[in-house]
Amino acid sequence: MAGCNEILHPTGGANDEHVPFDIWKEVQIALRTSPDHLPARANHLVTKGDPEALFQFVRDEIVTYPDMVDRLSYSGDQIRWGVRGTLRGGAGTPREKAELLATLYRRAGWEADILTGDGLPDSDQVKRLLCRPVDRRFAPDIDNAQIGEWQDRLKQPKKESSAIEAIDKNGDESKHLGKRLYEQLPDEDLSPQEFDWDSGNLPIVRVVIDGTEHYADLFALNAAFGETRESIERLDEAPEASETLPVEVTLSAATADDPEEPVDLVSGSWSADELVGRQLLVQTLPGIDPFDQPTVTFQDVQTFIPALTVQGMDLNQEKMAGLSVMGDAVTRAGDQLHIEEDGTVLRNGEPFVAPDGGTGATAVSELRVSADSGRFPEIQLNVHALDDAGDPVEGLPAMAFEVEDGKDPVGVAVTANEQAPRVLILSDTSISMPSEYRNEGMEALVKTLRDKVVSEYPNAKVKQQYTSSDIWTSLGNSAGTDANLIVYATDGHVNDELTPEIETALRQGPPAVMLSVTDDLKDENLQQMASLTDGTLIAASDQTNAKDAIMDYLETLVTDLPTYVLTYGSPAPEDASGKRQVSVGITDSRANGRGSYLIPDSPALPPHFAGLYLTVTIGKQEVTRTLAGYDPVRHKNQPATQKMVDEVAGALFGNHMLAFEAAAPSFSVWFDDFLSAKLSVAELDKVLQDGDNKAVQQQKSVGIAALPPELFQLVAPLPDAVTDQSLTFQDGPRVVLHQQRPVFGADHIVRHADLLPFSGFATAADDPSEAFRLTLEQTARLAIVESALFETSTRSMLAGASLGEIGEIDREKWDDENWDKWDRLLDPYSGSDYQLLPENGAFDSVFGAFWNIDQNTGELMGILGDGSGGGTAKDGIRKQIKAIDRVVSMLNILVIGSGAAGIVTGPGALALGIVAAYGQTLARLYGAAALAIAIMDASKVNKQVDAALALLVCNVAKKITYALTGAWVIAMAENLLGLGAGNPLSCT
Repeated sequence: MAGCNEILHPTGGANDEHVPFDIWKEVQIALRTSPDHLPARANHLVTKGDPEALFQFVRDEIVTYPDMVDRLSYSGDQIRWGVRGTLRGGAGTPREKAELLATLYRRAGWEADILTGDGLPDSDQVKRLLCRPVDRRFAPDIDNAQIGEWQDRLKQPKKESSAIEAIDKNGDESKHLGKRLYEQLPDEDLSPQEFDWDSGNLPIVRVVIDGTEHYADLFALNAAFGETRESIERLDEAPEASETLPVEVTLSAATADDPEEPVDLVSGSWSADELVGRQLLVQTLPGIDPFDQPTVTFQDVQTFIPALTVQGMDLNQEKMAGLSVMGDAVTRAGDQLHIEEDGTVLRNGEPFVAPDGGTGATAVSELRVSADSGRFPEIQLNVHALDDAGDPVEGLPAMAFEVEDGKDPVGVAVTANEQAPRVLILSDTSISMPSEYRNEGMEALVKTLRDKVVSEYPNAKVKQQYTSSDIWTSLGNSAGTDANLIVYATDGHVNDELTPEIETALRQGPPAVMLSVTDDLKDENLQQMASLTDGTLIAASDQTNAKDAIMDYLETLVTDLPTYVLTYGSPAPEDASGKRQVSVGITDSRANGRGSYLIPDSPALPPHFAGLYLTVTIGKQEVTRTLAGYDPVRHKNQPATQKMVDEVAGALFGNHMLAFEAAAPSFSVWFDDFLSAKLSVAELDKVLQDGDNKAVQQQKSVGIAALPPELFQLVAPLPDAVTDQSLTFQDGPRVVLHQQRPVFGADHIVRHADLLPFSGFATAADDPSEAFRLTLEQTARLAIVESALFETSTRSMLAGASLGEIGEIDREKWDDENWDKWDRLLDPYSGSDYQLLPENGAFDSVFGAFWNIDQNTGELMGILGDGSGGGTAKDGIRKQIKAIDRVVSMLNILVIGSGAAGIVTGPGALALGIVAAYGQTLARLYGAAALAIAIMDASKVNKQVDAALALLVCNVAKKITYALTGAWVIAMAENLLGLGAGNPLSCT
């Protein structure tokens, strides 16, 4: 392998062909000759126009799945994932097989429809129908001479395949794991479901060829094309097929000051047939085009556009765009931005920027600046922008401001752009509050006060928020909002304490008018709150007097309110201390203002996103995963932390992909997709070589695809799933959540795969106990794969542990803290499944892991401490974060239209335009750094980046292995695709 300071690039082949892409196209064509490539075989038969061969193909090559988990349905109308998924995965319900054959006949130019008739006469025939093994061999028409010729054209040295250990060779490991876990289950409680071998009505395809009707009975054991099963007494029109499973996906987030209340960022709905065999990219797109902003840093990016983007190797850009969904832009602080048709920008539903963009920047003649560093590294600038007459100049977009922190230019977000009161009214909800300050009484006070404020100051904003008796915490959190006056009604009964972080936030935040509803003006807590915020304490038992006092205080405050509030991330080094200077200028104006701030010893937590969540619903089953940060189960009733905020910040720049499959695709089908993803880079690579900047911009809008190599192992076929005695099948689609994200403030990226519990594996066999055991062994295969691909998995965490079933463990031996943690983790599974966990309740430093076994079917899932089913790995990136922080643009090929309203300036410019259909995956720096490097030629990246890129190649690239038969297959993958080789393409 090349040294870590060297980046290799393929050289041109004969006749200046486009290497390696032209060779990959030839490999892809050859793959489609493999017997296990069912879509290619179907296409060939359609072209050939042989109705009998098509009938035999669907009958013999597509496995029949029961359309219910414990039997065949009586109506024969059930659809799970549709025709395309049935062909891709080689398995489907009886109706899906019939729909597939009818579709192929229609594609061949014949009329075809579906009828229904009596089912099979006895259970033996049903068993023979379902338990029919299929031999799917990976055997493309490729010989050693062809591989050698491809290697010559790639200018790659011929070499023997490196020693690769197959994952779970012959299924021995999964059988051993399944047997060990089966023996841990309580014998007396085992009552697995029994499979019903009876058959209801089954469909028959009718095809018209040259005016003659022919029947194609896919479920008659010995019927030839044109014949039907003997048990049929009559044929009827088939009932309308059921809808495929509905799928809904929602991305949501919660801020640090309210982590228990996430808000939806983007949501989309699809049918299963639109997603199987494809990927849904869950994205938070930076509201910038870093290609055009070479000085951008991660701190500068304040605004993101959430999107759910469908990626399919069989789809063109237009179709992918039609299936994709984009939400409103959102800031790190949780503000949602929406543009109305007339160009008005709404911030959290309220008008923020008018279409005319406000007064011209040239009118500004004076700037006064003060800086708030209470939530360092977030800095808030309060800016007074005045004209020659001393009047405020309002409504300027963020792009009008030029801000430097020290000597570093920074991108800022505008959170206020007019000199107007923004009043936040907090109300203590403790039962000791008097009735006039609770429920209807408090609502009446807020309405009256809002009317008074807006009547006096038409542009004012008044919001209300209820709080618990954690008065210090609530006040500290509110100091980080855009409010410039806080009004807090409380009886002074305080459940929490003042911390150094809260004190820092209060000293630099807005003033607070503390309303003592008991008229206790000597309450030390309330006095201190008023003092720290430069506010005041008011006796408030008489609401009329209290309202008048608030209005009087507001009158003294409003004349000194800033015209603008700007926020940005400080570029100060992590170990910086002391004072930093800030300067603010205006484009097209000589006005300049200066301010300074001290880096605090104990900064408060910025009100940024502290939790990021993904909810997937298929049919009636809903699963929510924490992508990063605050976990509502593990961290319940705990405050958010800076570590959580940092995790979410990294996740916003990461990659999150949902991969959907019906039954498992064969290797040739998946490898075909993998090549298509790599070939999507070809045109961009070509224009980069040509140096055609205009063409580069155009290709950026087209985008490229990405498929993590380890996905195949997580969706690969189970070994011996079909025998002549049993059938292990899925009752739902296989869904894998794959993540890669940087961890800011650490030296690694996190790779994580999560097998979401939608597959519903079960086994049809005569003996229910044997069916249970087979399902357990088969699904143990997935746990073996997870442990092979990832450092942390349920298998690795429980290795060597003495396990017990939760119902038989003596909890008295555990301490209360451990039991509480287990209780929260096990709650979603309690009462319906078996859980095997360490008998002593042992945890790692964070949480535990356990095996969950479906009590009806035996399906096994390994559950990690975060509630996910999968594995996690950390890949070191050492100094790359600092080395390439300022060259994001060199690695990020995103196309996002310019934002009309200019909410964010320069490196953080808001983009609310049309997003490329799926090109956003190329370079989320660390989330897909390897893919970015794959298309970069060192000659096209300025020299200061080369060292960082070389390090990133060595640290991110992973050698992915497959359990394939034949060394030549491994050699082809390594030498033709760079899997494990020392060139940049090895990182894809």
